[in-house]
Amino acid sequence: MKQDMSKYTDTDLKTWNYLFEHQYSNIHEKVCWEYLDCLQQLSEALNPHEIPNFKKLNSILYLKTGWTIHIVPGLIEAADFFYHLIIYLEKNGIMIDDVMNELKQRKNN
Repeated sequence: MKQDMSKYTDTDLKTWNYLFEHQYSNIHEKVCWEYLDCLQQLSEALNPHEIPNFKKLNSILYLKTGWTIHIVPGLIEAADFFYHLIIYLEKNGIMIDDVMNELKQRKNN
C-alpha cells in the first residue's frame, strides 16, 4: 500500500488540523516531556498545517530512531504489535527486562 497525497481534500486537511490541535492542547498535562520533545522533533512532518506525508515522516524517524512507519489495511492485533516490538528490541541489544525496569522507575518518580 502507498499513500497518495493527491487524494486528500481540503476537508481532510481541516479535519486533520482540528484533530491535531484538539489533541495537542489536551496532552500537556498527560504526557512526559520526552513525548513532547519527540513531537517537536517531528514537527517538520507532523504538524497541524499539513496532512502527514509518510515518506517525509519516515525520513525523519529513520534518521533519529532507525524506525519507519508502514501503511497497513487496518489495525493489527496488540499481540502482533508487541511481538514485533520485542523482536526489534532484541535485534538491537535492548533487553525487555531493562525496558520494564526503566518504565517502573519512571512511574515511581
